[in-house]
Amino acid sequence: MKIGIYIGTSARDIIQYKALVNSIKMYNTDSIPVYTCVNDDDIELFEQEFKDYSISFFKDSDVFKTGVTNSWYKQQIIKMNFWRLGLVDIMIQIDSDSFFIKNFYISDFMVRGDIPYTILHENKELKEFFSRYNLHGSRYEDNGDFKILQGFAENSSKIRSIFQTSNISVEYDYGHPPCIWSNKVWEALYEKYLKPNNISYESLLEYANSEQQWYGETLIALDLFPIFPKENMFKTFHYRQDYADYLKENSIQDIKYTYHGICLQSNWSANTSEFNNVYSNFFTENLDPKNYNGQFGEDKWILDNIKIPKTGTVIDVGADQPIYGSNTYYFEKYLGWDSYCIDADERVIQKLKSKRKNTIFCAVSDVDGTVKFNQHSLAGISSLSEIGNVEVPCKTLNTILKENKIQEITLLDIDVEGYELQVCNGLDWKIYKPQIVIIEFISPSGGNIKNQLVEFFNNLKTYKLVHTSQSNLIFIYETL
Repeated sequence: MKIGIYIGTSARDIIQYKALVNSIKMYNTDSIPVYTCVNDDDIELFEQEFKDYSISFFKDSDVFKTGVTNSWYKQQIIKMNFWRLGLVDIMIQIDSDSFFIKNFYISDFMVRGDIPYTILHENKELKEFFSRYNLHGSRYEDNGDFKILQGFAENSSKIRSIFQTSNISVEYDYGHPPCIWSNKVWEALYEKYLKPNNISYESLLEYANSEQQWYGETLIALDLFPIFPKENMFKTFHYRQDYADYLKENSIQDIKYTYHGICLQSNWSANTSEFNNVYSNFFTENLDPKNYNGQFGEDKWILDNIKIPKTGTVIDVGADQPIYGSNTYYFEKYLGWDSYCIDADERVIQKLKSKRKNTIFCAVSDVDGTVKFNQHSLAGISSLSEIGNVEVPCKTLNTILKENKIQEITLLDIDVEGYELQVCNGLDWKIYKPQIVIIEFISPSGGNIKNQLVEFFNNLKTYKLVHTSQSNLIFIYETL
């Protein structure tokens, strides 16, 4: 089973495209191949500009020759025919107005074997946006998204009339990208409908103008493989106001807790400066994608502001991510420090083992034994819980350090979703004296414990609070 990332773009969107492929370069943990189709006239520009990237470029005409000049229709036709090249069985289709914000794996797209997840939902978020601002019937009807909203019912009705599935009353949306497409669907659409009826792709889209709808409705009608629905993987901002509304109550960084990326619909982000503003708001200088991966730039802040030793030992409690979002990866990867990543989620441990030096499977608290652990579907917010769904071994930091013959800690990072104080109570601070401590004070499941943590470290009388990020406190030992 071959899986690949497909991007269709043109010179007009080269800035946005570069942001996308840079994000893929950062977070493509399983090294999924990347394929890009561009206008024939733009191929040399892209091959030269991205010659140092591991990307396979194709002219649109290499995939399918069409006389369509409208770029939106043309890109749809190319997407619907990429299967013909035989390069992939599963195509992850992404538009260049998007970018990833955290690690992604093949398992994020595939259920098992050759069965992919299917993006399938009712587009309620966009419908709520239009209702909130009473945009139905307004001048915004000229914008693409409103037409798409209006057209969903019409497109679904038309396609279902062909496939005799009009008994389905729900209007499904099969996007926004990334879309996860199986070649089986596109090949079946051609072999079982277009070819026997001598219908062109141009006529197909003239009849119902959404390749995403054609994919989803064909899959449902022909029952080619089981459907495992999946919500959008990217947070999509359809309009400037949509983006502004989100920021009223959230930080742009909060998106990574729920989504793998951000999509800025091109009906407003085609303005390159606006796209770059949003992109830079996420990838600030503190999150330099070349080296730094800390949650909110904690690793870079330490390197810029604290004189650290040439060698050291890192203890990462509740490590979760091997690279992205890791406050400790830089010190292991680029400084060569010894590191120990500790986590109570077996799924996380498997990922850590492939990327980090040392891993330890257990929960960490103020007692040794076994504890109940709530293994959440989103691994990053799993935590200890009296109503946990699995039992896991639990150790104090004192026990872990003794078992692994660790005599000193240069950097201690603690992120355990509200149980940080219990971890602290399981360490003899007078013996081990961690030189730098990064500790999370706010989390989706643990609430805000900033005051309690500050009080704890004040009572130690040997630590000073030197930095506060969006979710972490950084303390240093008095002699550092």
